[in-house]
Amino acid sequence: MKLLRQTPALAAHPMSDLTSTSALAEQLAEGALDPDLLALVWILAESGVPLTVAAMDTTAGRDLRSGICALLPTEHRAADLALAGGTVAAGSLEDVLRVLGGWGHGDPGDSDHGDPGHGGAADGEIADEVRDLGIVLILRDRRVVAAHYVRPVERDAAGHLQRRPPALLAAWNAEAHEPDHFYWAITDELATRAGMERDEFEAEHRRRRERLSNMVPRQPGAGNDADARN
Repeated sequence: MKLLRQTPALAAHPMSDLTSTSALAEQLAEGALDPDLLALVWILAESGVPLTVAAMDTTAGRDLRSGICALLPTEHRAADLALAGGTVAAGSLEDVLRVLGGWGHGDPGDSDHGDPGHGGAADGEIADEVRDLGIVLILRDRRVVAAHYVRPVERDAAGHLQRRPPALLAAWNAEAHEPDHFYWAITDELATRAGMERDEFEAEHRRRRERLSNMVPRQPGAGNDADARN
């Protein structure tokens, strides 16, 4: 499957200085999102994948998006946070699509949770005009309750256009009081979108996740869950 628009590969430069992201460290400590998901979003955003934050509290949405954009190298930033995407007053992916005029027929219901690789928006038709949304973070009560990847229009090996449904990257598990991650189901696809080989993508994700984890104050006796997964 080939993208109709190619995403530029990551620039060859060291990670940006995290000392200037104290607001983001605060959001990590408060549990707005976790280092695992943030590291993934960081790589994709730095690769040029658009980032949209949907929140009814648009101030909180802008704060989160600004914090993420602050992670990007200086040449990727501008005074108006020129990374494509933005902040939308919405409470779900379907709300975002409706606000932007990109939702067709069907009754999608609530897409905050779904199967790995499926964002819950397959029952309606997503207009091509909004298929460049990229990453969509759903922020509710100052916590990312769902993270979606809206796939662009693609072309298969036979040259046919493909319009696949969005993928669910992560969703908040209220019972476990932690996010469930589903991005692993489409790691190859995300690596391709970032212009990287899978091994390189996973190593970079791990490196950034560890660095972000170090920004969060450790609780006494707490182990490193991220390291335990690897």
